[in-house]
Amino acid sequence: MTGYARTGEADLTHSYNGLDDRVAATSTTGGGSDTRRFVYAPDGRVIGEYGTSAADVKAEFIWASPEVGDASTFGGDDGLGGYMPLAVATPDLISGGSELLWVHGVTVSGAITPKLRR
Repeated sequence: MTGYARTGEADLTHSYNGLDDRVAATSTTGGGSDTRRFVYAPDGRVIGEYGTSAADVKAEFIWASPEVGDASTFGGDDGLGGYMPLAVATPDLISGGSELLWVHGVTVSGAITPKLRR
């Protein structure tokens, strides 16, 4: 999907690189827009989401090792083949610091859905 438009909501446009990784998402409303840029590790996992610069951190992702697809206890045993991060670090808008949100897999009708917890 490269774009989304719905009456009364922001338009959303996605940009992809040659590896089919989403590298940018732009939300446009009225006269303004907000662009998020995504950075990936060599193994294809997203490691960061940024605004206009690297200093404008929206989220950074913490993954388990070993490599994706390893079904051992420490990596890949999340029911999603290793594609669910352990935690997401985001700016804390109240304190001005950062906040670490732990990702927990919750089974819903046989599918694992990530949930963020403080």
